[in-house]
Amino acid sequence: MHWVIQDKLRKDAGLRALRANLPRWGIPHSFHDVIPFVGELRPDVNPEGNVIVIGSYAMRHAARAKGWVPGCFDIGHLTHQDFVRRWGMNMLNASGLVERFTDIPNQDLPAEFFCRPAIDSKAWAGAKMSRAEFMLWHEKVMAIVDEPGATITRDTEVVVAPIKHIVEEYRCWIVDRQVVTTSLYRRGEAALYAADINDDVLGFAQSLAREPWQPDRAYVLDVSLDAERQTRVIEVNTLNAAGFYAADIQKLVGAIERMAF
Repeated sequence: MHWVIQDKLRKDAGLRALRANLPRWGIPHSFHDVIPFVGELRPDVNPEGNVIVIGSYAMRHAARAKGWVPGCFDIGHLTHQDFVRRWGMNMLNASGLVERFTDIPNQDLPAEFFCRPAIDSKAWAGAKMSRAEFMLWHEKVMAIVDEPGATITRDTEVVVAPIKHIVEEYRCWIVDRQVVTTSLYRRGEAALYAADINDDVLGFAQSLAREPWQPDRAYVLDVSLDAERQTRVIEVNTLNAAGFYAADIQKLVGAIERMAF
């Protein structure tokens, strides 16, 4: 399989590992600049056989246009509601309100809440916000939502949910129904990348990987662990565009290379 990788992300630890090890593992690859939003690759490349893209979410456009397989395991068409319908209360924000961006100020917002896009659009990173912070940000965004290329529109669906008290957050990479590698990425309020794995998190992620419905053959599952050791899905991400944190790159690459298409 040929790996097409976004060059500007080379400072990421996982990308550094790919750069160092793909030649050693004898896996064909190339590095490219990517035109934002449209995903055009520079220089262009047209490898034979199977191709996977790694980098920004825009690269899915190049993968789709060129008909690459597997290309991008794109879950951008799935919404928060899709995951709640399938996985129910396993979702951390299952009870969250979903509204159009333009309509949120009409709701009775709490003093502080969590909000994120309802799809894996990367329009902005999910975050805690106060009502005052959100209203100020909302006003600024609404001033530009009608401009060409705006990543947030009036109709962008947003999840608004109560604040949850999370002790640790983990990222789990799932390929063909198996959790192949994991990484701690937050403890409390601090970012912390470590290859540690929690047995509760691993068991929870693997149980979801065995569910009849899967978002795609490969995806990234972000899992929360609270003080009572309860596990929930924070969000699901497109594997090709998700940060590697402290993942075991060799295990991940090996799992993808073994996929049959």
